[in-house]
Amino acid sequence: MLKPRERAIIHQANQHYEAGRLQLAQELCESLIRGKKGPLEAFHLLGLVLMRREQTERALDCFQQCARMRPNDPQFHYLMGKMLAMSARSEEALARYDWALTLDPEYVPAITWKAALLERAGRNDEARALLEPLLGTDREDPEMQHIMARIEHGDKRYERCVEICRREVDRPGQTLRLRQLLGFLLGRTYHRMGEYDKAFEAFREANALQQETFDLEGYTRAIERCVEVFCGPDRERIPVARSGGEGMVMICAMPRSGTTLVETIIDAHPDAVGIGETADLDRVIVRLPLTLQTQTPYPDAAIGMDQQTMDRLARDLQKVFRGRAGSSASVIVNKHLQNWLHVGFMRHIMPNGRAIWVHRDPRDNCLGIYMQHFNPRTLGYAVDLRMLARVHTLHMRIMRQWMERLDYPILEVPYEALVEDPEPWTRRIIEFCGLEWDDACLRFYERGRVALTHSYEQVRRPIYKEAIGRWRLYEKHLGPLLEELEKAGAEFSDPPGP
Repeated sequence: MLKPRERAIIHQANQHYEAGRLQLAQELCESLIRGKKGPLEAFHLLGLVLMRREQTERALDCFQQCARMRPNDPQFHYLMGKMLAMSARSEEALARYDWALTLDPEYVPAITWKAALLERAGRNDEARALLEPLLGTDREDPEMQHIMARIEHGDKRYERCVEICRREVDRPGQTLRLRQLLGFLLGRTYHRMGEYDKAFEAFREANALQQETFDLEGYTRAIERCVEVFCGPDRERIPVARSGGEGMVMICAMPRSGTTLVETIIDAHPDAVGIGETADLDRVIVRLPLTLQTQTPYPDAAIGMDQQTMDRLARDLQKVFRGRAGSSASVIVNKHLQNWLHVGFMRHIMPNGRAIWVHRDPRDNCLGIYMQHFNPRTLGYAVDLRMLARVHTLHMRIMRQWMERLDYPILEVPYEALVEDPEPWTRRIIEFCGLEWDDACLRFYERGRVALTHSYEQVRRPIYKEAIGRWRLYEKHLGPLLEELEKAGAEFSDPPGP
């Protein structure tokens, strides 16, 4: 039973949470918690806040504590499953969903997200069997129709997928997020059907739903300042950790450039594991001013940092990476989409790590991003073709500078070259990671790995070439993109047409 003061604080924290003031909500919840002690409501709400902030490990700890306090409540096992799925621990996630359904076989959230994870794993028949009894009933979850549409898409029942997407995108009261997801899926389905004009219109409409603006000038200034700090005289005033990054391989790239393919190739090695797009390094950087108790923003906050603090941050980061790997693998691969911004800081906090830079023809890369739904808080540029071209140009320039000006091991992997001639490039990647060769790396698609990124279907297929030169199918729609790339003198791979 909550005490009056606790009830008042939880109520206030919940108001902040509902309004999106996540830091304030988190601080209020944490004020009620001492170690593993505190009211269940505080752990529950704190877990939800941390989930929204993509701090999956801490959120998982909160929901685990809730499950200890109320072991027969299915919602906490379900929430643990969601966190495990977000951490690419699919089998553990499925086990948690099953546990929740053992406690309550009709617990709809567990059914929904178990079906979603099964679909990601290519187990469409099992996912369909879970969902179909609930569709059209008062127990139907809004997410279910989107998952069912994905199943129909995966089973190549494209007309049925189009029917679901068109119906659901216009459903009264449909959430903005689901309207966007359905719109992008509709576009990809029309693409599979060869209806390229309809596909592009679906992508255009889905991107137009974006409500947040993106400050390209501020974004550019912040990245250029990182290069100035970590490649200029100031870097001598930033300590290099005495250890850190051992066995870590950070893939640095734009979205949709082949990062999942490279990660999956390495993950197929028996002594390596991929941990997906976890934001652990990014989180250290975001919190750096608070850690150092300064009002100076990153990257300038790092200037003058003491050696002891850098060593501690490096140890803590390495421990998090190792915990996510969940194994004794000697190589751990992270492919967070912000990694390319932070190569300079990697040199200091992960001195024994490595980076792989994957890039592809900017026309295909930018189109690939435009065809997918991304988090507007981190990839707000994805909805505009002209802005996409400018960010891709910035990416190429900054990565060239990291390679030329940093004393840090970076392997450059052109996507088209990897796809055209997989074995020599795969061998080069494995050698760069410090691993002995294993033929399993050429058969990565046999492992049955589940990926939670937009490339989740790719991990179950051998390397394919149809995405190379895809931009030509949409050329008449890509005027702003092509104009900006031409103006910037972009590097094109000029592959053969599809």
